[in-house]
Amino acid sequence: MRTFMLRRAGILSCALLLASGMFFRCEAQTTYGSVVGTARDPSGAVVVGAHLTVTNEATGVKATQDTNDVGAYSFTTLFPGRYNIHAEIHGFQSVDIRDIVLQVDQTLRFDLTMQIGQVSQSVEVTATLAPLATDTSDVGEVIENHQLVDLPLNGRQFVQLATLSSDVYLSGPNNAGDSAGDQVINEGGRLFSNSYMVDGVDIRVERGGSYGVSPSIDALDEFKLLQNTFSAEYGYGQTVLTASIRSGTNSFHGVGFDFLRNNALDANYSFNPTGTVPPLRQNQFGGSLGGPIKKGKVFFFVNYEGTRLREANVTNVLEPTPDQLGGNLAGMATAVDPTTGQPFPGNIIPTARISQFAKAAVQYYPTPHGAAATGYNLAAFTGYSSNNDQGLARLDYYINTNNRLDAFVSINNFADTNPQPNPYKTAWLTRARDTRSWARSTRTSSAPPS
Repeated sequence: MRTFMLRRAGILSCALLLASGMFFRCEAQTTYGSVVGTARDPSGAVVVGAHLTVTNEATGVKATQDTNDVGAYSFTTLFPGRYNIHAEIHGFQSVDIRDIVLQVDQTLRFDLTMQIGQVSQSVEVTATLAPLATDTSDVGEVIENHQLVDLPLNGRQFVQLATLSSDVYLSGPNNAGDSAGDQVINEGGRLFSNSYMVDGVDIRVERGGSYGVSPSIDALDEFKLLQNTFSAEYGYGQTVLTASIRSGTNSFHGVGFDFLRNNALDANYSFNPTGTVPPLRQNQFGGSLGGPIKKGKVFFFVNYEGTRLREANVTNVLEPTPDQLGGNLAGMATAVDPTTGQPFPGNIIPTARISQFAKAAVQYYPTPHGAAATGYNLAAFTGYSSNNDQGLARLDYYINTNNRLDAFVSINNFADTNPQPNPYKTAWLTRARDTRSWARSTRTSSAPPS
């Protein structure tokens, strides 16, 4: 039995240096969205100095900015969510755009036409349809939270939903044993050509090219699969899968769950000659909670998910019979005495010529019995068991309209055992693994004062 200490990811984005007490601003990949645009008057001339306020409907947090010398504005560090825009300037009617849905790594353009009039007068627009993306070249698809939670997923692995995009399929976990779930193959690309990120943290495991952390689907807000022509900020990767973690809002929201899967409705299959359906017990349970610590200022979100899997599979094997283990090789190829070069009489190896090691190992060989597939003499149940516990916590602190701090930590503990009928054959399958992975991120973002 071997013990593997794998998938140990200590991944830090924008490091929080506790020893020095200093923050360093992060310029790496993020899961922020952006809202950009230009303000113009009815004649088409740009409007300089218009004051814009973008408000997150869930948290009430506001970001402000004035249009620049060419009438442009750009809010580039917004979390995915639903927003409202308010624009005003003396001598023009104010403009309100409501119900803007901003997705992960999305750039939305809303150009404003400021009508001449009083600021007290207002022009309201409801963003019923997402505008055409004209400011980025990336091609991809966003999987939203309701899809993550509502669509059936065997094992609740969010990466499985990447197959909702075209030219994407899953290859299963890698053989290195350090994969947190199924791997993605996109448009014929290699497994090692993918990049996986959670809240801007690269969770890719270099050895196997997979990902070392797979948060609970209840902990994710949404994720996006970038298939090609994406920005250079993502660096490595022919395909980029980026996910954003949920955050707390001004209201408390929580969920508890327990999913059970067993063999009660399973059917037997043709390679199982035992006539008994292999047992299966899979439980996935946990919950999440988010809300305000101080409304409009500080928010938290926590999540836990546990998985307990007990299953058996039928394995057809060819095992030595008790006579063969005792040295009787009748019906087999002729056994030759290595000391004389002559065949053993009757093709039977004398007991005295069998080593002590071989005699001691006899007790570990299962005795062939019952029905088995053609070419084998034993159909055995092999038991597999795994325990997985993962927790995640996130904190958001809005210092003021131009400065914000957010941080998260994710811890995962995975252990499994997979014994085989014969410990001397396919030894790499007879294993016990104890795997721990963690990821953390601390980000600060600042906007120029308006």
